[in-house]
Amino acid sequence: MTNHEWAELLEYLYESGGLFESDLEGDVEDTPEELRRQLANEFSDPGDSISESEMERILDRLYKNNLVNYGAGESGRRVQLTPTGFEVAHEREMTEDQYEIQEEQANANDRVADFTVILGAAALVQAAESVMTAPKPTDLYLGIFMILILVVAFFALGGPKSLRN
Repeated sequence: MTNHEWAELLEYLYESGGLFESDLEGDVEDTPEELRRQLANEFSDPGDSISESEMERILDRLYKNNLVNYGAGESGRRVQLTPTGFEVAHEREMTEDQYEIQEEQANANDRVADFTVILGAAALVQAAESVMTAPKPTDLYLGIFMILILVVAFFALGGPKSLRN
């Protein structure tokens, strides 16, 4: 587990509807230890299991910060998000969503900038072609001037992203 396992557990509970209830099938006792064991097993990734003591530490941190409550459920003990816990989990979810949106927007902006560079390069090629086929010297000078303006503008605006990195 990472240093932010409390946040991961909070997210897990939030995505589970704010409630985790122990399953007391068979000869399983209705104890806080059993609840932590089942929650640790359910919450952990297959290759990254956490111990019951780690789960106790995480739950104690959430409980002390008024993010979860313990109680009795229909089939055994349960851990439930408090209204504050829901609010914190929801805010974290919204922040994560906002970050993803900003990242997607930055990627879209980069694609637009790259496309603009391609259009500028096409205009440069077109200007170069007009210089090479210019029948009069004034057309030649005008074409060279257009090419210089395009090159200066290209580098003044930062050039392609690949050259900036």
